[in-house]
Amino acid sequence: MRYVKKRFSLIKCKKCQFFDISHVFIENDKYLTFDRDQMLSYVDNSIHLTGPGIKMCEPVFQKVAREVMDTI
Repeated sequence: MRYVKKRFSLIKCKKCQFFDISHVFIENDKYLTFDRDQMLSYVDNSIHLTGPGIKMCEPVFQKVAREVMDTI
């Protein structure tokens, strides 16, 4: 996370907005990269979201999209 924060600090765009989706994958204070019950992976290569991972993030993506549309 340290390197991610450093890269984001280098971006000087005033129009860019970053959002965190990590809370979607937290269960009992643990960061899960897969569904234990269905044995589905949420991430591929430890950074790219799979279909099931994207499905979990849809509410966050919809909220961000609504915020963007409200500012136009």
